[in-house]
Amino acid sequence: LHCTHHGTNHNTNIILNVIMKLLSAAASTLLIIKGAASQECPNSISLEEWGEKEITKLNGDTAVIFKYAVVLATSPNEQSILCGRLESDMDSFIGFGISPAGTMDGGEGIIGLPDAGTVKKYTLANTSPRVDAVPAEKQTLMYTKIEQVDGKTVMEFAKYLVEEGEHEILANGDNVFLYSLGSNNELGYHSDRGSFTVDFETTPKPSSSTTGSPTSEASAGASSGGSGVEESLPGITRTIAPTPAAPDRGSPVEPPTPDAPTPDAPTPDAPT
Repeated sequence: LHCTHHGTNHNTNIILNVIMKLLSAAASTLLIIKGAASQECPNSISLEEWGEKEITKLNGDTAVIFKYAVVLATSPNEQSILCGRLESDMDSFIGFGISPAGTMDGGEGIIGLPDAGTVKKYTLANTSPRVDAVPAEKQTLMYTKIEQVDGKTVMEFAKYLVEEGEHEILANGDNVFLYSLGSNNELGYHSDRGSFTVDFETTPKPSSSTTGSPTSEASAGASSGGSGVEESLPGITRTIAPTPAAPDRGSPVEPPTPDAPTPDAPTPDAPT
């Protein structure tokens, strides 16, 4: 009986440990979801806060319009996201890809299928399968939408800038993206495709009103005879010493004019 009781307690402890680990994992997952959910895309109706890039075909016609907004994290529990919207004047599937090389091979795609009503992540390759949906645990897109109205296809999504095992999307710097349009709504060979580059430029550049004019400040320091002036450049602060003023020597003094020699007095004649 003692052995049976001991074995029962041991099994109970194992079960409790497993439950605690599951609860801990669930709590961590909820924390991640909560942090991600607090990041929201700007209003996609007015699109006032969205950037825009028109991608044209070789013949000059518009292929797609890419509208975007980058929402940067404001706390450790959040992750920065890219909000994307692609608009096409075709009734077809629409695709968006991230590929630093600018090629399909090795790229990562986001494809919207209107008939299925899905927007999912795919791996891209030059060999079969050329397009393959990633596992469910990596389907991390948010705020997805695919719709067709009056011959226009619109796809929306939000994606984390940084995800393990995936190409990073740069908040600042050139990003090489892909687009593709199908012949119809069925996922198949694209009727049009291409690449384009976007720099989101999310870091504001310093204002001229706050940096001042180093040249004028340096001149002022020199003319006032101060001890020095600080010149501020991006990431650099240095002190410029004023050029010392020349000592005041006063008005030049003319050398004295030598006195004219005094003529000798005539020697009186001796009496005759």
